[in-house]
Amino acid sequence: MFIDESSETIDNAHFLIAFDKTYTTAIADKPATYHGGSGNTSFADGHASSHKWHAKPVTDMNPDGIWLMQHGSLPIDGTAWNGPIIP
Repeated sequence: MFIDESSETIDNAHFLIAFDKTYTTAIADKPATYHGGSGNTSFADGHASSHKWHAKPVTDMNPDGIWLMQHGSLPIDGTAWNGPIIP
């Protein structure tokens, strides 16, 4: 997954978010909100999307942090995330 990172947190060449299956997250970097409160993402399968962030800043357990977890990663055991999927 590639994501447009906020100029507030650009400090290296990666966008770090750590997740676990209890929906505990640690967001070290913030997604950009340059496009009317939205950010752009692109994925390894070739598709790209724009996502409207619901809260500023995007934090660990608000709907935006959960969206990043569900759309940008899989659990280490390769299973799907449990719970409701946020579109």
